[in-house]
Amino acid sequence: MYFCELLIKFKEPVSDLFKRVMVSVVGIPIGIGIIYIGGIAFTVALAILSSIALWEYYSLFSQKNYHPYKILGIVLNNIVIFGFFIIYSQSKFKYDFFLFMFFILCSVILTLSVGIISKRANSLINFAATLSGLIYVTFSFLTLNFIREFHLLFDWIQGNFFEVYSRIGQAGFFVDIDSLWAAKLTIIMITSIWLSDSFAYFVGIKFGKHKILPSVSPKKSWEGFFGGFVGAISGFTFLGYYLLSKVPLIHFVILGLIVAVFGQLGDFAESKLKRDCGIKDSSKILPGHGGILDRFDSLLFISPIIFIYLILNSFLK
Repeated sequence: MYFCELLIKFKEPVSDLFKRVMVSVVGIPIGIGIIYIGGIAFTVALAILSSIALWEYYSLFSQKNYHPYKILGIVLNNIVIFGFFIIYSQSKFKYDFFLFMFFILCSVILTLSVGIISKRANSLINFAATLSGLIYVTFSFLTLNFIREFHLLFDWIQGNFFEVYSRIGQAGFFVDIDSLWAAKLTIIMITSIWLSDSFAYFVGIKFGKHKILPSVSPKKSWEGFFGGFVGAISGFTFLGYYLLSKVPLIHFVILGLIVAVFGQLGDFAESKLKRDCGIKDSSKILPGHGGILDRFDSLLFISPIIFIYLILNSFLK
C-alpha cells in the first residue's frame, strides 16, 4: 500500500519503475562479478560503457547542430582505456608512461588538425566538444579503472617512485593492499552511489518540497539530497566496516561525503546539459534509466575525486 502511494505521488507509471528495478536486478550482480574479476574483463567493460557514454555525449552537441568527431573520439577513448591498462598492469610507469603521454598530446594535435581540414562549420566548437568528451567521459572512466587496480599503482608508488619515503602508506588507510582489497573498495563505492541515488529518489518522492535548482532539475529537492547524503555515508561506512575492517572508519565517512556531494553535482551537470539540448534522456539503451550517461553521471564526478583521495593518502607516513 505504501509503495503504491509513492508511485501515485511521483506520477510514474508502474511499468517504468518495474523496468528500472529489473535493469538493476540484472545489472548489479553482473557489475559486481566483473569488478571482482578485474583485469582485462573490467577494462573491456569500461571500454564498452565509456564508448557508449561518449557517443551519447557527442550526440548532445548534435542536438545543437554541432558536430564533434565521434569516431575519432571513440577510437582515442579505447586507445587510452586499453593503453593505460597495459602500462600499469605491467608496472611499466617509466619510459612507456611518458611515451603514452606523448601519444595523448599527439592525439590532441590530431583532433585539432581534423578540425582544421574539416569543411563543417563551427570547427572550433567541434574540436572543443570532442576534446571535452575525452576529459569528461574517458578520464572519469579511466580513474575508475585505476581505483579497481589501485594495488598495482600503489606498489609502483612505494617501490619505484618515492623510495625515499620508507614508511609511505603505513598510516592505517593502506594495509594489506592487493587485488581483492581494490575490488572491495570499488564495490563499496559503486554500492554507496546506488544507495545514495535510491535514498534520494524515495525520500524525495515522500518528503520533497523544497527544490534545489528547479531551473536545472525540477524534481531534485533538499529533502532528497539529505536522503542521498545519509544513504552514501551509511553505505560506505557499513560496507567498509565489514569488508575492509582494517581501514579506519573516518576514511569511509570522508569517502561517503565525497559520494554524497559530488554525486549530486554530477547529476546536476548532466541534467544541465540535457535541459540545454531540450531532451529528457541521453539515450534509451537502458529501459527505465535512459542512457549510459544518465546512469553513470554521478560516477563521472565521484571517481576522479576518490582517486585523488587515494593518491594523496598514498603519501602519508
